[in-house]
Amino acid sequence: MYNEGMKPRRPQTVDFSELRGNCSRMLDLVEEGCALKVRRHGRPIAWIVPWDASDRMPGTAPQPARRPFPRWRQSGASLSQAILEERDTER
Repeated sequence: MYNEGMKPRRPQTVDFSELRGNCSRMLDLVEEGCALKVRRHGRPIAWIVPWDASDRMPGTAPQPARRPFPRWRQSGASLSQAILEERDTER
């Protein structure tokens, strides 16, 4: 398994069909610290790199802490009570 103490291995380029056929072996390489450049029809389509616990999805910013949504309170009868009273007056 890859950890910070291990030296990352040189990136390897694999075709998508090879990745599909040998997925388990390819993921073992990634766990050992090797990055994989995946190609489909000769064109690069993705990188598969070892996971670092400090990583987050590319292009995402850290989210600010969320405050709880304030509860709206209105004095007087509840909405359901107001509807029931309106129904009674219509009858």
